[in-house]
Amino acid sequence: MAMNEFPSMVMQSPSLNPSPLLNRWQGARLGLLFEWRDGSSPSVTPNFWASLCQKAGARYAVFSPSSQDELSDEDANYFQTVLSICARQNLLTGFSTTAASVDLMSRWQHLEALQIAWTPPHDSVPSPKEGNEALFSNHRHRAAPDFLTLERDMGEWLAPHAWETLDWLTLDPDDPLHSPMRSLRTLIHLLVRTAVRGGNLLLSVPVSSQGVENRLQRRLEQLGNWLRLYGHTLYDTQAGPYPPQLWGGCTWRENCLYVHVLDWVDEEVTFPLPNGHIRKVTCLTAASVGIQRTPTTLSIRVPPEDQQEADTIIEIEVDQPWA
Repeated sequence: MAMNEFPSMVMQSPSLNPSPLLNRWQGARLGLLFEWRDGSSPSVTPNFWASLCQKAGARYAVFSPSSQDELSDEDANYFQTVLSICARQNLLTGFSTTAASVDLMSRWQHLEALQIAWTPPHDSVPSPKEGNEALFSNHRHRAAPDFLTLERDMGEWLAPHAWETLDWLTLDPDDPLHSPMRSLRTLIHLLVRTAVRGGNLLLSVPVSSQGVENRLQRRLEQLGNWLRLYGHTLYDTQAGPYPPQLWGGCTWRENCLYVHVLDWVDEEVTFPLPNGHIRKVTCLTAASVGIQRTPTTLSIRVPPEDQQEADTIIEIEVDQPWA
C-alpha cells in the first residue's frame, strides 16, 4: 500500500473491552516497568515511584525486584506501601509474578493496592493463586491471558486482543545501568507508533541501589512534559480509523481524529474524505495547516518550517462520531 493510500472505506476500530479494568488499562497508553538490576533492595522513599510516574505521564507502573526466590518481610512491606501510594494516585499497579511474590498478591489485591500480575515475556512462573481472578494478567496456565506482552515488537492494527510492547529507556537492555539513553524523539515515536496500532508502551526503567539515575529521571520528565501538551491525543483514544502508514498514523475519540505525522515522507498526507461535515482542522503543534478536498479525499499540508521533528499533530473535528 502506498504511503498515502487507504482502503476505499473507513475502517473502524473495535470498541474497547467492556471490562472496566481492561478498558482503563487500554486507555493508559504508557506504563513504566521498574526493574532492579544490581541485586539491591529498595532504598528510596516509597513516594518516589508514584511521583516519577506522574512526571513521566505514565498511567500504570509494574515493579520487578531483584530477588526472584525470596522477598524479605521488610521488602514486602516496602512494596506494599509503594503499591498503595501508586493506587491512591490513580495509577494502575502491577508486580512481577515470581516465586517470591505470588503468595503476596492476594494480600495486596485485598488491600486494593494491586491490579496487575505481570510476567516477563518467555518466562514460566507460578500463576496467581486460585481466587485471584480479579488480577489482570498477561500469563495464565489454564486460561487465556487478559493481555499480551510483546518484546520490542508491535501488535497487529485492530488486533482482537489487548497488547503492550515492552521496550527499554536505555539502548542496551543487557547492561542498562551503563548504557546511553534513548532520545526523546525515539521515545515519542515508540509511544505514538504503539498507540496508533491500539497498544500500550511499557517502558523498562533500570533501578540500582541509588534508585533511578538522575539522567533517566530527566528523560522521563521530558516525555511527561510532551504528554502534558499532547497526551489527550493518545490517552483513552482508539486506533484508526485508518491503518498506520510510513509517515505515522491516527487515533480518534468521539468526533475528533488525531493525525500523528512522525516522518514527512511526502509533502502532504491524504485520507478518504470522512463522513459528515468537517467542522474544523487544526494543527496542534503549529500555527497553520493547509487542507485540500476532492470529492473523495482530504489532503493535509503543513509548512516545512512548522513540521515537528518528533510529531506533527493535526486534529480533524467532524459533526458526528468517527465510528
